[in-house]
Amino acid sequence: MAGHDRPEYPIEQKDSIRWLQNVQQSTALLGCPDECIHVGDHECDIYELFSTAQELGTHFLVRTCADRLCGDGTHTVAQEMCVCAFCRRALSAAGILN
Repeated sequence: MAGHDRPEYPIEQKDSIRWLQNVQQSTALLGCPDECIHVGDHECDIYELFSTAQELGTHFLVRTCADRLCGDGTHTVAQEMCVCAFCRRALSAAGILN
């Protein structure tokens, strides 16, 4: 099956739900969402995680699988990160940015 032909399942029926539960539980346990930074690998590169973190007022760092569109859809994650001096240095140090 081509990627776009895969059946869609609700997040509650996917293994990915554990990422959302982790963010929700750890944020509630620590009680300081604005001081939390949740770190995940490419498996948590899902919209629901970004949305949940924003709703909770917490932060996340995710190794993405692709340079996705972000913001208003006119630029990518890498372009957005280049606006931040710290992120630009990190991308450069990792050999991602020339």
